[in-house]
Amino acid sequence: MIDATTTALPQFISMLLAPMFMVSGAASMNWGLQRLQSMLTARIHKLNDERAELQNETVLTAFSKMRQRQITEQLQSMMRRARYARNAIASFYAACLSLLLCSVSIAAVGWLDLEITWICTTIFELGILFISVALVYTLLDVGLSYHAVQV
Repeated sequence: MIDATTTALPQFISMLLAPMFMVSGAASMNWGLQRLQSMLTARIHKLNDERAELQNETVLTAFSKMRQRQITEQLQSMMRRARYARNAIASFYAACLSLLLCSVSIAAVGWLDLEITWICTTIFELGILFISVALVYTLLDVGLSYHAVQV
């Protein structure tokens, strides 16, 4: 059981809250990525609609052929960005879950006076790993979006 002295309880509370601060950061990143994915999905639908209109034209002009090639390239890039965003979102969700479990494990170890603190560290490191993976996917998406601007 946790020592209820004046310094032990605040330290225990701060240990419990440390992973929760990281959860709020990951959740904020998730919110932004979900908005990005929503915008990407809307743009993909518009490009598909435009491609369908161009394919249904009776007379194909040079412009419509060129535009169809552009749309095909844009769709490939957008779909790749949507996959990166989806993977980043899933990784941030996994990080949130892992960090929540870390906080619960800290509470269980503290309240039950268990000698298995390695579980807390392992779960916390797993959460950090998920955050790192999500950031890599986010950076890949940003790199792809900058490439489209340069082109």
